[in-house]
Amino acid sequence: GDENARRPIFVNGEIVHIGTNLEEALRELRDDTDDVILWADQLCINQNDNNEKSQQVQQMKAFYAQANHVIAWIGPAADGSAELFSMLKRTAQNVIEGRFDQIYEDHETDRVLTFVSHSFRRFCEQSYWSRLWIMQEFSVGRHVEAVWGSVSISYPELSVLSNAIFIIPALQEYTGTPRTYAPANEPAKFI
Repeated sequence: GDENARRPIFVNGEIVHIGTNLEEALRELRDDTDDVILWADQLCINQNDNNEKSQQVQQMKAFYAQANHVIAWIGPAADGSAELFSMLKRTAQNVIEGRFDQIYEDHETDRVLTFVSHSFRRFCEQSYWSRLWIMQEFSVGRHVEAVWGSVSISYPELSVLSNAIFIIPALQEYTGTPRTYAPANEPAKFI
């Protein structure tokens, strides 16, 4: 997130100013009924000590490899993020089960294809994907989950979706019903 945009939080009774992106993630990931233990480099590494930062950065791969659960915080919820993740999870499950007829049926209308196209583009355009750390998060994390607002999708589900990207156009061609997508400048809406 924007390094200049800071928000105050309490850590061990002290006020600490953190980036808005981390503050949004902490608010979304907290659990009002149970303790949640998180490691966030912005809080766990002294950002004012270049020696400590250098030492910790060298250990990042080990941090991700040893973590029980790695959360890839994509950002706060956006229009359609919950619906998109729900659709992606359902599509991933259908790919795993070989239910290609259901995949085609779920993506049969231009309205749905336009929604998925716009929402997935918005997902890919989030600033998270420009960060260097994502290589380590996804390559060595044992259980990686992308969280966008209050919704999440696992890395295995995201991985299996690469098959669906090729399946849907092939099914459309096979059935003789090719679909067109709406122009990129039109808003994504799912009714």
